[in-house]
Amino acid sequence: MKIQDVKKHIFSTLEPFAAANGFKILRGRFALSRKAGRRTDKIFFTYCSWGFEVNIFPYVSVDYGDITTICNDCGFTLNHSAFINLFLVDDKN
Repeated sequence: MKIQDVKKHIFSTLEPFAAANGFKILRGRFALSRKAGRRTDKIFFTYCSWGFEVNIFPYVSVDYGDITTICNDCGFTLNHSAFINLFLVDDKN
């Protein structure tokens, strides 16, 4: 399966979730994103592909603008992401 086919399938599957939870689909960045005040939430996918094999690595990123500003002023760089296992997500909530 090619990465474009995988992306198309993931976005079509996540489209109802994105609409219901205020996320925008960013096809070019292979991500979902939403802003709530000074907070930005993202679900993004990195991947590794060769031939017809594709490995997907989903991450969640939460960026609180005020905390980022304070850390930047103090010379710290934040990593706003955490790995999630989508196979463990329970969709029956």
